[in-house]
Amino acid sequence: MILSLTTITSEAEYRNFSCQFSDLETAFDLLNAIVSEGDQLIEAELLDRDERTLLPIEAFDGESCIMPIKQLEKQWEQILSKPVTSR
Repeated sequence: MILSLTTITSEAEYRNFSCQFSDLETAFDLLNAIVSEGDQLIEAELLDRDERTLLPIEAFDGESCIMPIKQLEKQWEQILSKPVTSR
């Protein structure tokens, strides 16, 4: 997947660039790292295969999201590993 983004630096310079990622968590963490450094996200878009997804830039507050996502993933795996019983 490719992450394409536009930012404004703390020196008021516009920057456009793209990065390739294998997972969403790392792409999201990059966006949060950019915000934590004082730059402003203007636009962020994911291109995965032939699908484009415009990301809600207000969701990126500068805090890492890898640990919360990993915790959710672990919880879902635990839930899904339990056998289903019919009543």
